Amino acid sequence: MNMKKKVYTPQQAASAAFFGGPIASTMLIKKNFDAMANFELSRKTCIFGVVFVVCLLSLLPFLPEKFPNYVIPMLTAIFTKLIVENFQFKKEEILMSEDFEFHSNWRVFGESILFMLLFFIVLFLSFTLFSLLGVVK
Repeated sequence: MNMKKKVYTPQQAASAAFFGGPIASTMLIKKNFDAMANFELSRKTCIFGVVFVVCLLSLLPFLPEKFPNYVIPMLTAIFTKLIVENFQFKKEEILMSEDFEFHSNWRVFGESILFMLLFFIVLFLSFTLFSLLGVVK
């Protein structure tokens, strides 16, 4: 009996990215590449994700006060969905595959909450560091 590998659909990854932030986006894309045994792109995803999070955290203190709160999560979700669809697979391809099946939506929900909490911790620590360095008041 051949066990199917669990992967995330484009919509699941986009939803996790919207609610869980860029760390969720990075990790779900990475897990899909791991399931596909594409370890080179998995490694590159981690590197790009760390660079993106660092750049985002460096940019946040300088955004205008009236900057819409939904823009960054929306863009993260859109790009996550595009990456999964174009470099991994669409939901229909997963359904037709003999090798893959998708994770439950409850798992995606739970991971989104965990990654959201992790991102808030990283955000808090970075703003504390910026404050100690005198970058923000």
